[in-house]
Amino acid sequence: MVHTRALLVNSPTALIDVGAIPLFSRKRLLKQVVIQGRNAIVVKGDTISFAADSFATKAGDVVEDLLKLLPGIQVDASGAITTQGKKVQKVLVNGEEFFGTDPTIATQNLPSSVVETVEVFDGKTAQEEFTGFSGDADSKVINLKLKKGMSKGAFGKVASAGGWEDRWEQKALVNKFEDKEQISGYYLSSSNGTANASWEEGEQYGIGDQNYSWNPFGGSAPHGITKSWKTGARYTNKMDSTFLGNTKQEFQASYGFTRSSLTKDERSNTENLLPGNTFYKKDSAQSKALSDAHNIRLRYEADLDSQVRIIYNSNVNFNNGENTSYSTSDNRNNAEQPISFNRRNNNNTTKGNTTRNSIDINKKFNKEDRKLAFDLDYNTNNSNSTGKLLSTNGLNLLNGGNYILLDQLKTSDNATRTISSKIVYTEPLSKRWHMKFSYAFRNERNDNRSITSDTSGYGADNYQNQLDSLSNIFENTNRTHTPGIVLRYKTDKWQFDLENEFNFTRLIRRDLLRNNNLDFNQYNYVPRASVRYKLSKYSSIRLSYNGNTRAPSANQLQPFQDNTNPLSVVVGNPNLRISYSQRINLYYNSYAPIEGNNTGLGLNVGNTINQIGTNRFFETSGRTVTTYVNLPNTYSASLWGYTYNKLGNSKFKLGTNADGDYNYTPNIINGVAGYNEGIDVTVKPSLNYFDNDLLSAGLALGVKYNNSTNKGNADRTVAYFSYAPAIDLTFFFPQFITVSTNMSYEYTPAVGPYNTPFSRLIWKPEISKQFLKDKSLIVKIEIFDALNQNRGYTRQNDVNYNTESFYNTLGRYWMIGASWNFFSGPMARKRSGGDEQDKSGQGWVRKKKAIETQ
Repeated sequence: MVHTRALLVNSPTALIDVGAIPLFSRKRLLKQVVIQGRNAIVVKGDTISFAADSFATKAGDVVEDLLKLLPGIQVDASGAITTQGKKVQKVLVNGEEFFGTDPTIATQNLPSSVVETVEVFDGKTAQEEFTGFSGDADSKVINLKLKKGMSKGAFGKVASAGGWEDRWEQKALVNKFEDKEQISGYYLSSSNGTANASWEEGEQYGIGDQNYSWNPFGGSAPHGITKSWKTGARYTNKMDSTFLGNTKQEFQASYGFTRSSLTKDERSNTENLLPGNTFYKKDSAQSKALSDAHNIRLRYEADLDSQVRIIYNSNVNFNNGENTSYSTSDNRNNAEQPISFNRRNNNNTTKGNTTRNSIDINKKFNKEDRKLAFDLDYNTNNSNSTGKLLSTNGLNLLNGGNYILLDQLKTSDNATRTISSKIVYTEPLSKRWHMKFSYAFRNERNDNRSITSDTSGYGADNYQNQLDSLSNIFENTNRTHTPGIVLRYKTDKWQFDLENEFNFTRLIRRDLLRNNNLDFNQYNYVPRASVRYKLSKYSSIRLSYNGNTRAPSANQLQPFQDNTNPLSVVVGNPNLRISYSQRINLYYNSYAPIEGNNTGLGLNVGNTINQIGTNRFFETSGRTVTTYVNLPNTYSASLWGYTYNKLGNSKFKLGTNADGDYNYTPNIINGVAGYNEGIDVTVKPSLNYFDNDLLSAGLALGVKYNNSTNKGNADRTVAYFSYAPAIDLTFFFPQFITVSTNMSYEYTPAVGPYNTPFSRLIWKPEISKQFLKDKSLIVKIEIFDALNQNRGYTRQNDVNYNTESFYNTLGRYWMIGASWNFFSGPMARKRSGGDEQDKSGQGWVRKKKAIETQ
């Protein structure tokens, strides 16, 4: 509606009529002023900024509590963060890594009250960020901008907890920074797996594989019982200097040490499908492992001037390990008659080290978007191991039996050297057209020496008889040249990318033990193309095509037997060819930053030519011989989608995640070709409610359909539904008391070769209270798996076999502990205060008053 009003202007000559002036209604004007005045949410390009003070947090809250209030951001019980359907892989503070690569270090320890702005943007490599040529990122990054004056002082955390069944957990973190200088240190230890909770920490501290098994709905349970100890320190400094003529420098150095022990107890049942036959295998294994790892990281960054930047990174790891295991395998035919068995003891010690060194030189020119980037990497990987194998084996048991006793020493030395470089030049052809030229070179040299010896002819414990059929001395060199060109057309609505790469690969292979050499050259054309259209400022659709090659690994090429388990022998194939994969992706995304609503839909279709797979031959004696081969084409397709929407003006959010996968994989069994088809469909709707002074509630219903079919050389179809509902409740009571409970249920039915159903209900209650004026002391009591039903279980349907596995994992335990967050400087002053009566559990107070009023 347009309102008009006549304005009279005093004039010595006449009255002046300025015409009709359009005005907003007061309601509409007020609404606009409130939104723009607060600047609560600002969107610029792919970056969304949230003003932290626009979202009400409580005294003592950390950044994780703030993130839960921001529209479009989800934080699960483990601290993992997602937004717009993508996982947040990194959390920065003032644009820099805070305590390493684990996001939870910052989100669970930094007070929310010191944050001014939370920025969310796409994750990109350094070269993508510099050149501006990047596709749709598959991850997000959060940057926390601190308030003025907060980049001074120190903060840290000390925590300790202990309880029943040898469960304990300790944590000590300290971080001191003075504007551009930061010093930090940490100590973490646990016997309940919490010190190994994230793969990001594994990457940072050199822990390696944490033996996690993923269930169909995204949860995980660790194989075995883990105890770990981690400690380290980090130093960062930004300096202005005249060194090399630069005006700005940044130096980072860190050291980390990790020790972990793992005790595992596993057993499995496998149905092997053969042409016209089936046999069954039972396996069991008990093992103990201890590993130590040292990690050193260095980073130096210098701006020589406003146009040239140099970045140097170095990462060095040293690791040692010991492993002792006892395992058994028993094979039976359809009539449950034994046909072969294996009993073996393995004792192994390993040592290794890796180095990664890279230097990046980025050059800008006076012409906008004209850039030159050069990367040079030199990496090494050295490992050696020594192991003793004592094995008792029985083959062909139906015909009298053939028994084999093995007492062998196995030594292995492996050295890999890789040098690679890439140069990228970008040129703006016009306002809308850009060109990128690139050339990459990679040379990888692998020297592998694997020797198996026994005591024949030399006496007990004298392993001097080298077994050439089980040994290998190999040299592999993989040399690749990759020129490429990208043409980009970009407007406000459209973006087209057309990329052409040419791979010129030469493989040089030397079998020094058998004097058998095999070299070959291969040329591949790798096209890529994409088109993106912005439907609106916050929604877009993207279509892309990608191709890539994969060379066989050194172990797949080496023509010698691995007889660690004589019932299952693996032989390499020096005639393997490089495989080529191609994929077509269609992706739609819509995001409403004010409400936090977002929707995504994706379709992926692909196939692989010369897929590297296996040819398995099952002998009547009960032995399996597997060799690597290039298979016919494989095909795959996936359709997935998610939606996360706020329900009106309420605090409820409704979400749904769904995905479906199809895979077609050819195989060869006993010389007969066949294939496996797999279909998996998962639907997981969820409903969440969050009020930070009342309660947080989440309900998720997971349903999965699994269908696996083997055809050709064997016929079997396994199809079933499995279910995994979960509920998570957290109550924020007055006096800063928090009570939470989490329950998750899993059910998998008996079907096909799986004779019994599997189910478990895991319940985790917890209560905590905050103390002290700044609420920095927290005392907590928790019970994990209160009903004692946490059992390790997985199913696998693949190629020509179906396997169910059982393994030990953490069961019921309770712990009581306390944690104290300490601060000094501006952070301490900002964090102090907090009236228990006014700022804790006010939702319950409001409800009580409402009832009294009624």
